[in-house]
Amino acid sequence: MATKAIRASYLWTVDEMVAAQNHHLRGQSQKVRWLRFVALGSMIFVLFMLLFRQGIFNWGIAALVGLAYLGVVVNELMRHPKVVERSARRLFAKHADQNKRVTFVIDETAVSITTEDVGESRTLWDDVQKVHETDDGFLLYLNKQLFLWIPRKAIQPQSDVERLRQIIANRGLDNR
Repeated sequence: MATKAIRASYLWTVDEMVAAQNHHLRGQSQKVRWLRFVALGSMIFVLFMLLFRQGIFNWGIAALVGLAYLGVVVNELMRHPKVVERSARRLFAKHADQNKRVTFVIDETAVSITTEDVGESRTLWDDVQKVHETDDGFLLYLNKQLFLWIPRKAIQPQSDVERLRQIIANRGLDNR
C-alpha cells in the first residue's frame, strides 16, 4: 500500500548552501581526521626521540614532518566555517538556481526534485549511497561529494520527518 508522499519545499539561498556545506564537512569521516593527527603526532614523536635519545637530527625527516604538519593545518583551515562560507558564497553566485524555490517529493521509491524555473529530476533510492541526518536536516549522498540537502524546517508537516526516517531505515541506508 502506497502512502502519501512527503513534501519539502524551501528557498535555495546562500545561507542554505552554507549550512549544507558545513554539515557535509562536519559529517565527513572523523576517523580519517583522527588518524591524520595520530600519524602526525607519531612522526613528531619519532623526530624528537631520534634527536634527544640518540643525538641524531635528520633534516629529511624534519622536512617530512614539517610538510605533513603544513598539510594538516591547511586542510583544517579549509574546513573552517568562515572559509566554507566565503567559498559557498562565490560558488552560489554562479548557480542558476540561486534564490529559487526547491521542492522535494519523497516516496518509498524515489526523491523527486523540482527547482522553480530551472528544472526537475528524479533520484531513485537505489542511487542514494548514504544518508546523514543533522540537527538541521538530511544530507542524501549520491557519492562521497555529491549530495542533496533537505532542511528539516522544509518538511511540512513536521510529523513527516519521522516518516522520512522510516523510509531511510526501510531502504537500509546509514542515517548517522
